[in-house]
Amino acid sequence: MKKVIPIALFTLIAGMAIYAPMAQASPEEYCEGNNECEVLFVESTVQNNIVKRVVTIKTGWRANDKFTYQRTVLADASGNPLPFTQLEGAVVLAPGGASSTAMYDLEPGGMSLIEYLASYGLDVYTYNSRTTGMNGAQCLLANNIIGEWGMQRYVDDVRIIGAIAWLTHLFQAPAIGGLSLGAMVSIASLNDPPILWNWRKAAIMDGTLYYADPDLQAVYQIACDDYTQKASSGIRYDSLSYLLLTSLWHAYLDNPNGVSIWSIGACEQSCLDEENNPRYCTNDECMHLVATQPQQPPVAEAPDYVYLAGQINPNMLYYADEDLMTAAVDQFNTCEPYLLMSNYYCCFTGICEFTDNLDSYDGDILAVKTGMGFGPHMDDNLDLLENANIQELVVSQYGHADVMVAADQDMTIWPTLRDFFLAP
Repeated sequence: MKKVIPIALFTLIAGMAIYAPMAQASPEEYCEGNNECEVLFVESTVQNNIVKRVVTIKTGWRANDKFTYQRTVLADASGNPLPFTQLEGAVVLAPGGASSTAMYDLEPGGMSLIEYLASYGLDVYTYNSRTTGMNGAQCLLANNIIGEWGMQRYVDDVRIIGAIAWLTHLFQAPAIGGLSLGAMVSIASLNDPPILWNWRKAAIMDGTLYYADPDLQAVYQIACDDYTQKASSGIRYDSLSYLLLTSLWHAYLDNPNGVSIWSIGACEQSCLDEENNPRYCTNDECMHLVATQPQQPPVAEAPDYVYLAGQINPNMLYYADEDLMTAAVDQFNTCEPYLLMSNYYCCFTGICEFTDNLDSYDGDILAVKTGMGFGPHMDDNLDLLENANIQELVVSQYGHADVMVAADQDMTIWPTLRDFFLAP
């Protein structure tokens, strides 16, 4: 996307500034006459005094040149979002890998994170990446355009959402944040800020785009080369990794003591019989093996990285709530762009176009660090934000995914996020 300031945007800014100090811009107003976007659909639901408004934005002439975002905010008596003068500022959250708005809207048995933040007056915008909602056939048909969806595309989409939030709040810059890939997109967005404003602050939750260790850089060079080659191949997306994880999770729930093609595919003969001979793992054993044991680079995103804190013998998850986990895996996207994966794995090699301008950012950063995910390795990237004001929340007991699916997350992480986003 070209960094241009359309005439329509200038007109909207001038009109709001002169005539309507209480006015709010709508997505339609932002995109009117703007060659970077067009609003296709707006759908709203209201529950418990909170309105969730899903907006579909088209950015080009092809059918799949579009994305959606969800706005979650307190509602007035008519079910419309409260005016910005009654709100506490805007937040834009980017999703994790192969995920969507639903990652922050998990709510089995209770309130989701974004509902919690909205209940305190925050205006929360959540980005649904472009593969969200696609089935396998749609991924195949969109193969060519998926090949164009790398980190910059995510940054450009998030910039549009941020601009709408910025205008809605009468030029008050929004905050940005996200877990995992969402943290990477947030870092890249700070590195490549919009023209007229910059992000007010950023919550970098268990993610990084840079390693300084030359040994790790060499390890990830292998993955960088592999995904770069795949990105230029005939099939430009991964449709197997998250299908395997989702299917293994349900095999574990439905038939824990049985063996399935998913446990065989994920774990092969990684378990031992009574005579210490290799055997196929049960679904229960395999799920705990995949989730709780350190993944080895270049398969995983950090040394000693685990998805969930727990153990194999006896099979146990320490923090993850199974209902939340089921809601999380059931919203995984069907396909993930290889170009995106190439971008962040190549950043891990130490040469990264998405981190080379971070020293210009001087806002506030909240770094949420797990003990068994990216957390122990985030400082290399945070050090590049040398002019930012950085505070940390260390949850040393957590694995990577526990940040969103731990049963006590509302007591551990949510209040810190709330206070960080609410602070001036």
